[in-house]
Amino acid sequence: MALEFVSSEKGKSKLFFESFLFIKDKQVDTKIYWKCEHSKKMKCKARVITVNNFVSSSNNDHNHNADAAQLEANKVMQKIKEDAENTRATPQFIVSQASAGLGNAVAAKLPTVNNIKRTIRNVRVRENVAPAIPRHREEIIFPEEFTITTNGELFLLHDSGPVNDRILIFSTARNINLLAMSQHWYADGTFKVVPPLFLQLYTIHGIKDHVAIPLIYALLPNKTEQTYLNLLREIKNLLPADDAQPQTIMTDFEVAMINAIRIEFPQTIHRGCFFHLCQSIFRHIQENGLKREYERNPEVALTLKLLPALAFVPPQDVIPAFEDICEQNIFSPELQVIVDYFEDTWIGRPQRRGRRPPHFAINMWNCFDAVQHGLPKTNNAVEGWHRAFQMQLCADHPNIWKFISALKREQSINELRIEQHISGQPPTISRKVYRDCAQRLLTLVNSYAPDINIYDYVRGIAHNISY
Repeated sequence: MALEFVSSEKGKSKLFFESFLFIKDKQVDTKIYWKCEHSKKMKCKARVITVNNFVSSSNNDHNHNADAAQLEANKVMQKIKEDAENTRATPQFIVSQASAGLGNAVAAKLPTVNNIKRTIRNVRVRENVAPAIPRHREEIIFPEEFTITTNGELFLLHDSGPVNDRILIFSTARNINLLAMSQHWYADGTFKVVPPLFLQLYTIHGIKDHVAIPLIYALLPNKTEQTYLNLLREIKNLLPADDAQPQTIMTDFEVAMINAIRIEFPQTIHRGCFFHLCQSIFRHIQENGLKREYERNPEVALTLKLLPALAFVPPQDVIPAFEDICEQNIFSPELQVIVDYFEDTWIGRPQRRGRRPPHFAINMWNCFDAVQHGLPKTNNAVEGWHRAFQMQLCADHPNIWKFISALKREQSINELRIEQHISGQPPTISRKVYRDCAQRLLTLVNSYAPDINIYDYVRGIAHNISY
């Protein structure tokens, strides 16, 4: 069961547990000690201990009764504060929304309307009066509230220090444990959401029961191989086991990250995102003036889709399949430039003995095994999270304090989703058109055999691909 919190008048978190409120007493590593909010006033000895967002032990023997109306009033005030922070609605509107349908007993426990409106104004003043905005990465000094989650758990797990190539890693102990248990990682960077002092937000998502969960949020100063090496090394240091390595990692085809993963996770299978493969091919279609022909001529479109469709052929058969397709004489002279690009980049040019190594190894962009095992072929879930986070920020390149505040809110939502998933709630079902396409691809992949007509097989796959 997920822990529930409300904010005190001073903005600190109170734990709501079995109809009573507790305030934070102390924290030792991931263990947080809570005491009854009336521990001083009424000498109440009730205590609760939480670890990684779970109650590990409790002594809920209070020397006073629970005040159900007051507790409900606290929740109403918590909702009012959240609306004040996250919306631009007028105080009058927020109060009217919060008070709708309240019982008399709860209404009597609320502050006066004028005091509630004053609270709304104070929340908004605090939101706008953040620490001074640093001009350089070296100048960032974190107040405690920007290093912990909304429930008081450590959130800034790594800060490389006041240097120009500073790296910040936000996560929680529970996130790290989930990452260690996940055999498949999905990673990607996004740029518009980051504070001006950094270049990208790089997130790593784990897969649990076919659901992608964001577990690592890293602010990076650049896209160099050294920065990616530093990031991966620190993540390895955070993992509970020294030899922890995922079975697979999926990224785009950024060479700097490919090299970093090869060095830091040499036993891990590095897979490229199929969507980025298609994007790369389509970009060359556009650059060579073929976009109009692709859009107007269905046969041209299907012919060009044969190239990415090779990702669904077993890796050892990709080159023979490519050669078989080329022998069909279906690529017009105008399309040959795309075939040449694909051969150079993804297959490898013929030479005296065999072929040159391609820019990207066939095993990296191949999807055959992923489809058979029901694994995602793309990083679309990661990019979807990036888009949703950008919408939450409502602005490009916010200052670092607004960025971290938004990240904390996102982590709170993430913890709720994790708990709902653990409780057995089914994941969101994808649209029928996507489910049907995935099923057709699985049917085709399962039909593959050494004696199959390879051209018909690849053409069948191509019918299910869209750029």
